[in-house]
Amino acid sequence: MKPLRYFLLFFFVLGCSSAQSAQEEQRPNIIFILTDDQGYGDLGRHGHPLLKTPHIDRLYDESVRLDNFYVSPSCSPTRAALLTGMHEFRSGVTHTRAPREHLWKEATLLPELLKTAGYKTGMIGKWHLGWDGDYHPRQ
Repeated sequence: MKPLRYFLLFFFVLGCSSAQSAQEEQRPNIIFILTDDQGYGDLGRHGHPLLKTPHIDRLYDESVRLDNFYVSPSCSPTRAALLTGMHEFRSGVTHTRAPREHLWKEATLLPELLKTAGYKTGMIGKWHLGWDGDYHPRQ
């Protein structure tokens, strides 16, 4: 009778561990897309009369949208605000491509928070949030 108990216990523990890994896999994927020089009406989903954007429209329909974010007229301060959650003057980036402009090293960035939650992060595109090696995204 004891071998049967151990056998059942083994499969119970195995089942619990696979249930836990299944729960971990249920985290939502996060793909953060920031476009440059795009107005609100520049998507088919927003009613543009000429532009047809079926793939973006589908992504739009299946996604969470940030509809109440105030941007800077320049892309680097906007990117800094999204990554830090701070206003451009607090983040340290107020202009585009200014050599002295860079994120404060003390700032906690969104990818760092996502990593602590178990996500793998990556970045494709413009950075312009610090020119020296210490401020590059892989540092």
